[in-house]
Amino acid sequence: MMRVSGQQHAVPIHVWIKSIVLACLLFWGGFAYFIMQEINNDASTQSFQQFEQTFTNMLPGGPSMDVYILGSSLTRRAFAKFGSLDGAIKEKNTSLKYKIVTRRKVVLGDYNNKITGLRQEKPQYLFIESNILCLDMFESSKEFEFSFYRLLKRYWSRLALAPRYISSQIWRMFEILSLPAPSKGRKVNDKYWSLYGKNAQSYRVRSLHDFPEWTAFFEQAREAGIQVYILDLPRSKEAREMIPGKIFTEYRELIGQFENQYGLEYIEFPYDLEQRKYFKDAAHLNKKGAELYSAWLVDLLSEKLNDMDN
Repeated sequence: MMRVSGQQHAVPIHVWIKSIVLACLLFWGGFAYFIMQEINNDASTQSFQQFEQTFTNMLPGGPSMDVYILGSSLTRRAFAKFGSLDGAIKEKNTSLKYKIVTRRKVVLGDYNNKITGLRQEKPQYLFIESNILCLDMFESSKEFEFSFYRLLKRYWSRLALAPRYISSQIWRMFEILSLPAPSKGRKVNDKYWSLYGKNAQSYRVRSLHDFPEWTAFFEQAREAGIQVYILDLPRSKEAREMIPGKIFTEYRELIGQFENQYGLEYIEFPYDLEQRKYFKDAAHLNKKGAELYSAWLVDLLSEKLNDMDN
């Protein structure tokens, strides 16, 4: 019997079935592990992406706190990521005592659990990032994080980054489901600005009563000796041009309502900063921008504290 040269034998069907079953088990098993890692990253709030970070130069039993700052990742990069606030305090030779609490994708309502602590700590100044108080530009963790589809999409995106882990360090492959991929930075190009512009079109200005727990606190803050400020963070000229003018008009009106009804004060950053020189992307400051902004705020606070002493 003659054998045909080059004849290939078909893979038995049971091998295909076992392979597909094994692949499914690995994929969905990895997904289950990924969800558990996301939950464990912030079990205290039982939300997947609310990574809370606190920065302070206060010592236990030390002098009373001067400044308490609440904000998003924009605030974290502006003051804490590069040590810019500490650097500005040292450079200005002042003894400013502060506490910074930040989260990702946050709105002021996600900080309701901080109100009791504020009443006890009684900082002289409370600064609230204007974005989390006035603009609906962050997705609430409760609306965002428990979506099966979104988690699955993030899991798939993480798997697609496997080559980046391998090119970084081969053993980092074991971290692919528990840690973010090594970052190569975000390209701020025409495609990026186009996407940013589309997102900016969906911004919404909040109302005066979106956070009733906080407005109740605002009414009591002055009696407790806490002056509350709405803190404006720098936004590049390029980013500002992408946001509809109607948003800025409504934003200013809401600021005025907070000032008139609750005695809050708005601190506006007075300079336009160049995107390429001072920003990592459309909104997040780079090291140079953070140092400039921190120095400006420390000067402002030093003046206010001196006025109180006099």
